[in-house]
Amino acid sequence: MSERRLGWRAFVGSLGSVAVALALTSVLGGARASAQQGSSDGDTDIGASPAAPQVREDRGVGGGLGPPPARPEAAEREMASMPSSDGAAAASSLDGVEAIERALAAHPGYRATAIEVRRARDHYVAETWRWVPVVHLEGGFNVGNTPSLQANQSVAFPYNEQFQLVAEIQQPIDTGTMVALRATGSRRFQRSVFSFMAGMAPVTFNLGPGYGFDLTLTATQSFLRGFGSDVGRAEQRNAEAALAAAEATRDRRATELVRDTLQAYAELWYAEQSVVINASARDLAQRQVDEAQARLEVGVLSPADTLAFATRVASLEEVLALSEADRRSKATLLATLLGMPLGSEIHASSDPPALPFSVSDAEAVHLAVEGSPQLEELRAQVEITRRAARVAAEPLRPRLDAQAQVGLHGLGYDDAATPFAQVASFAAFTAMVSLVYETPVEDARLHAEEERARLAVDVAEERVAEAQATIEQQVMALLQQRGAARRRIELASATIDLAERSVEAERGRLEVGTRTPTALLAAEEELRNAALRLRRARVDLYATETALLAFVGHMLDGVDLPE
Repeated sequence: MSERRLGWRAFVGSLGSVAVALALTSVLGGARASAQQGSSDGDTDIGASPAAPQVREDRGVGGGLGPPPARPEAAEREMASMPSSDGAAAASSLDGVEAIERALAAHPGYRATAIEVRRARDHYVAETWRWVPVVHLEGGFNVGNTPSLQANQSVAFPYNEQFQLVAEIQQPIDTGTMVALRATGSRRFQRSVFSFMAGMAPVTFNLGPGYGFDLTLTATQSFLRGFGSDVGRAEQRNAEAALAAAEATRDRRATELVRDTLQAYAELWYAEQSVVINASARDLAQRQVDEAQARLEVGVLSPADTLAFATRVASLEEVLALSEADRRSKATLLATLLGMPLGSEIHASSDPPALPFSVSDAEAVHLAVEGSPQLEELRAQVEITRRAARVAAEPLRPRLDAQAQVGLHGLGYDDAATPFAQVASFAAFTAMVSLVYETPVEDARLHAEEERARLAVDVAEERVAEAQATIEQQVMALLQQRGAARRRIELASATIDLAERSVEAERGRLEVGTRTPTALLAAEEELRNAALRLRRARVDLYATETALLAFVGHMLDGVDLPE
């Protein structure tokens, strides 16, 4: 895989403003000036927000997520009070880029695939050095007496000594050829004792010392089994294909990990936004209860109206508890992906990062077929199977080997220089040619092995075709989901605009005494739900486009994969 430069930080930044900037309002006196003053004090009111920005169809993949509103004090206190000593890790904040880097560095699943790439690369390097010359050195010294029977019915102990040095260099060639040059030097001495008949004294003979030097060149060539560079380089090519497959597996696993991390980060962002929105709504409802109580005391509101506000506070407390539990659950899921210990508390410090590639509907399927990491992995397996099929039956083929050898020899009696002079003058020359042939009586096993290898290739190709069809269907489904998410964003934005107006209208009617609090509470609830739906739709859009980016093989653009 080509080297990538870390480019995620270049894409982190402003993703567009949030459709609804929640602002605090107060119902005391119904004065808009008081509401604006309350909003400047840091509280967030879902009942007052600017008009939602229009959804742009030409934005980047991550452009659907905007900056979060400021957390209210209650939410800040809740997040700051996470356990940090009693068995749980201290709370930490990180952005999407840091989450990706930490996941790739710590996730055991990805680390295992990265190690497999290193193993495959080492294997390939080892196979490229298969055809280097091999030097063989050998030396030996043999000395001693060997008992032998004599004609005079006695036993003699002749003496023998022999010293030999061998140096050979072998050069394998990928065509099935082996060339070897062998040099042998020796020294021999023998003392023999003979007794020709009974009663005769034994006679001692000394042979040597003799010095020998032999130089032989041998070439062996296979013509059937193991012939040709396709067979000779098979292991190297298999190692190369295995390396490509290991890299494809690593890229697929990294793509899945980055995708899952970004989606989990976006879910955590949404969960924290839900806490902020629900906490703001609860705080607003609590202030409305206090204000209603004050109006009750002066006879402006009835006890039933005050009870409606109190009921809403209780309901929102339940909703807030659920959203806080959901936030903790999403934080745990992200921490698991990042390889953090159990009990770690993390927070999304910024919006999910924008993705570096925008996938259009027209090119999505084509890009997925061409660049899907899953398909690349399967195609690499097909190549491994094809290369294995080429040599699968090679050990079962008939064998026909030819060997040729030429030798130069020298031998000197009590003279170590004579053998070298004889070899240099070609005084003693030998040549030899031989053929070796062997074949099984029946070749049924050979044909069966060839057919089995061919079927393995067919199976691998069918798996690619099946995966391609599945990916095409999944991409089409994601495109439909993306269109639906974009439409939901538009509708939620419009709903927020209408809900804001409805809240203002109901608040005015309540203040003049023409409506009960029920209509205002219903309008505020609709505004809160619309704000949540807008963020939910944007997170769904982000998840969909992240999945599309993973399918088309651009998920790792700008990401440095750790080895």
